[in-house]
Amino acid sequence: MIEVNPDTGAIRLDDDGLADLLDVGSDGRDPAMMARLAEAGLHPALKTLADPVVTLELVVAGTSVLRHSVRVDLERAVVVLGVRPGLHHVLVMPPAHLAAGLVRMTHMRPRRTGERLERPYPADQLDTLVAADVGARAAALERAGADFAWHLGVSSPGGDRHEVTAINGPDGLFLANPMNDALRPVSNTTAYRIFSTVLQAQPLELTH
Repeated sequence: MIEVNPDTGAIRLDDDGLADLLDVGSDGRDPAMMARLAEAGLHPALKTLADPVVTLELVVAGTSVLRHSVRVDLERAVVVLGVRPGLHHVLVMPPAHLAAGLVRMTHMRPRRTGERLERPYPADQLDTLVAADVGARAAALERAGADFAWHLGVSSPGGDRHEVTAINGPDGLFLANPMNDALRPVSNTTAYRIFSTVLQAQPLELTH
């Protein structure tokens, strides 16, 4: 299913529609599906989906798990937002707007916090913070003192991949530091700086 809202231009996909959209290498595309892509204005985005400069995968997990993906080239960023399991929205934006988009996707907002210290957390259990299993995820978030967590992976066609995991809650934002099994308190500005570097060929820095 690929649906286009004629009033807003919003593009809605189910899992099958998303698979069709991402099957950019297929020579046997369904004509009806191609017509829907044309109606949605997605034909220019197919080039980006087929040959991205950078690909992002973002998992945001709290009471539920949402998976978002972004493929970027020099002209556009094609964002697939997970609204709920089985439902996705597609947005196309200039690459320069991606950092602000990641702020919204990770639900960053100002919080008043007092003094904060590093929290020990095993690096080999970071995946549990965004796990599909509800019970395991809830226990991990409680252990970390968080309302929700997110995991961002950034990869390029050359095979380079960088990842960062974060938690957020009453005490603000913490980034995982796998080198010393710790969650490190950081400002929202630090996270924005990280989001601003995802289109560059360098690791995601975890500095203050």
